Amino acid sequence: MYPRRKLLLAMLAFWSGVVIWLQPTPQINATLIFIAGITMLYLLIREPVLGLCFTLICAPFKPLEQELYRYPIDSGQALLILTLLSYGLRDMVMRPLHNRTGQHKLRANAWVLGAIGLFGFVAITSFFQARDGVAWLRECLKWVEIIIIYLIVANESRTKRLWVMIAILGCGVFQGGLGLLQFTRNSVAPGHFAILGGQYFRAFGTLQQPNPFGALMGLIWPFAIGVAVWALSQVRLTLTDLRLCLQTITQHPEKGKALRQVVSILNNKTKPARPQLALAGFAFLVAILSLAGLIASWSRGAWLAAGVAFVAMLIVAFRRPGRTLVIIAVFAAMIYLFNGVNYLPASLRDRLTGFTSQYSSLDIDVRYVGLNPTNFATIERLAHWQAAQEMIQRYTWFGVGFGNYEAAYDEVRTMYWRNALGHAHNYYLNIFAETGVVGFSAYLVMWLCLIIYTALAKRRNLLAIGIIGAWGHITAHNFVDNVYVANLFLLMGAYLGFLEPIPDDTQIQSPNGILPT
Repeated sequence: MYPRRKLLLAMLAFWSGVVIWLQPTPQINATLIFIAGITMLYLLIREPVLGLCFTLICAPFKPLEQELYRYPIDSGQALLILTLLSYGLRDMVMRPLHNRTGQHKLRANAWVLGAIGLFGFVAITSFFQARDGVAWLRECLKWVEIIIIYLIVANESRTKRLWVMIAILGCGVFQGGLGLLQFTRNSVAPGHFAILGGQYFRAFGTLQQPNPFGALMGLIWPFAIGVAVWALSQVRLTLTDLRLCLQTITQHPEKGKALRQVVSILNNKTKPARPQLALAGFAFLVAILSLAGLIASWSRGAWLAAGVAFVAMLIVAFRRPGRTLVIIAVFAAMIYLFNGVNYLPASLRDRLTGFTSQYSSLDIDVRYVGLNPTNFATIERLAHWQAAQEMIQRYTWFGVGFGNYEAAYDEVRTMYWRNALGHAHNYYLNIFAETGVVGFSAYLVMWLCLIIYTALAKRRNLLAIGIIGAWGHITAHNFVDNVYVANLFLLMGAYLGFLEPIPDDTQIQSPNGILPT
């Protein structure tokens, strides 16, 4: 009954939040806020990791909350703070003041911490050339939160990691479903998101823009594939079992009885692993839903990044580049054939070939280009790329300060593009402009270390197949946008934590001293 009671309380808190979001009467709002708050505090005190689960679910709501309420802090960040307080309280309860040394050492990988620490050190020291200290601090805190979430997940038990995993998949279900609803319903999408002749609309979820929504879906679908592969690997179904099933079907004179025997064999073999099979099936559904949401975002950057993620997953899964190249060649040939016989819709062909026109315009000076509805998005992006290049030329070695692209934009902007839009729409140019050669080099070293570490982790953890896909998506999408926005970076910390070996459950105790199962 105890797990059911916690599940009931969690569902009560979630649906209370849904009702509040729908904005009923003030009296109902106050009552439900009180109930949800008490329930949330109870759950966080009992199991601090639930706070991290709620954080990852609520994190993508940041843009919507800023648009509706304009609070100084969003629910994802507030829940993360409460989660840290809950872990602190648990630590005080479990370890008295007189006995807090030499116990419960944090498990972490030195290469991961060292790589992020190298980039973090350069980012922190860029404060001396920063124009806006608040923007610098906000950007630095992102990487601090990544490390914090990494340490939390890395030091949790198998069961609690599974809770975090399901929370991420649940986020994918909600956001992907909402995106598909927006894709087909003109009543919930702005008019300028209309595509395909106005019959459909670009999906944006709760992120209020299609590009970051495509990035979120691009981070979740590879992870869901990794979860499914990892869960299926727990099913102890050997080649001998499959050979026995095949022989039963081919050699038995009565096919009906043969099929019943095969079902009985498979049932006996897979009975201990039915939870893993259920998790694998759920993860596959999340992957399909997230991929559909990514396509519905109509984001070319997300599409390109999804292709890179797919290739990265194949390379790590097969560990044989030859097989990967054959599969890629087959897919490329199919797309080329469909395009040649006009099976691809004209709007989709135009969207895909838009990459060529955009990158062929890199040498254009946007100050001398006439604007029209067709080229506006491309020229706007090029204008911000040129502004970043101008910052790089002026502040080559140390940049303008971490997170200070917007603060320095007025110094280098072109005449007709006054709004900085927060970033350069190319993270590599953005980080180069903000931290110079030193910071850009540190970022590349950090990112290369994380990719290599994830690829090597596949030998002991099949989740790495999905996580390397997420890294591939970030790598490619950052060429045309900035993925570290709208709390999406929190997923990065959780993914890094999943790569660590699971701690010995005998060293992890819940607040009431009961060992987790």
